[in-house]
Parts: sequence; C-alpha cells; structure tokens
Amino acid sequence: MEVEQKLVYEQTIEGLFQRGLKERLSPRLLLRLKEAGLDLRARLLPAYPFDDWCRFVQIAAEELYPSLSQEEAYLALGEAVVKGFGDTLLGPALFTVLRIVGPRRALQRTAKNFRSGNNYTEARLVEKGESHFELWMNEAGPIHHLTRGILTAGLLATGAKQPTVRVASFDDASVTYEIRW
Repeated sequence: MEVEQKLVYEQTIEGLFQRGLKERLSPRLLLRLKEAGLDLRARLLPAYPFDDWCRFVQIAAEELYPSLSQEEAYLALGEAVVKGFGDTLLGPALFTVLRIVGPRRALQRTAKNFRSGNNYTEARLVEKGESHFELWMNEAGPIHHLTRGILTAGLLATGAKQPTVRVASFDDASVTYEIRW
C-alpha cells in the first residue's frame, strides 16, 4: 500500500516533544525546532510530513544527546516516545490493552499501533520460535533506530522480560528487526 504523502500525526509529536521530552526542551532546542517547522509553543498541526518528522527527531538527537552516536540517541528518543505517549489522551488506553494482551499479541498489532501515530506504517511479523520474532516494517533511513527504541520500550510495557530488538537488515525503504524476550 502506497500513500500519497507520508504523515506523522499530532499525537506522535505531542508524545515525544510535549510529553516525553517536556522537561528537557531548552530554549535552543525550541528555537531549532521552530526554525524547522515545529513550533511547540503554538497549537500543533493535525499532521506533519514524514521528512519534517525525521528532521525534528534529528534536531532533538543532536541537542539532547550530543555525545552519543546517532543510533544511541535515536534509541533514547524512541524510549521517550513511549514514555510520552503514555501521557497522551490515547496512551493510557493503549497501554492497558498492551499489558492485557502481552508481548506476542502486542507485536501482532504493530502496524495498527503505529498507524495510530501515522498514515503509512506497514508491518509483517514472522514467529521464529518461543518469544522470538522477525518484524519487517517500511521505516526508512535512521528513523528505524527510533522505531527500535519504541519497540523495546513498548515490549517492556507489555510485560516482556529483558526484550532485545536488533536490526537484522535495512535498506532505504524498510527494516527487519529480530525481536526476543
């Protein structure tokens, strides 16, 4: 399924920037985000283009984690997305469902869960064994490390014990994760 324009919805922006990072939004970070098209002091738009989202995440990584590699910074931001999403209007209901269904069924809902935050996510899950899965997603570029952080923190929220999410392969249009717990 190809969408006309990949969009990231307001609740994803809110979950990361206004909830997950709210205590860490320095004047410099706010200014850089505003210059890139995200004014966190104004009402958020209903959706932002995917390329803008990627730029916002890059700016946050540079500002908040200057001593980390891009991969490590994006992982930390992915964890902040989950933490922040828990504080949004939709978050508590989703987290309650995730705890009830557990890690296996939560992974089976990956595309639906990500689609609550954007209009483009596609996912295919293959069970490789007990608590071992392969997940293909149509995430592009370095943003797949953010998604890896989201998946790891999300699995923890479902009750998975010591989850690991490893990038098995990626290209310009997709990524495959190996997931275990």
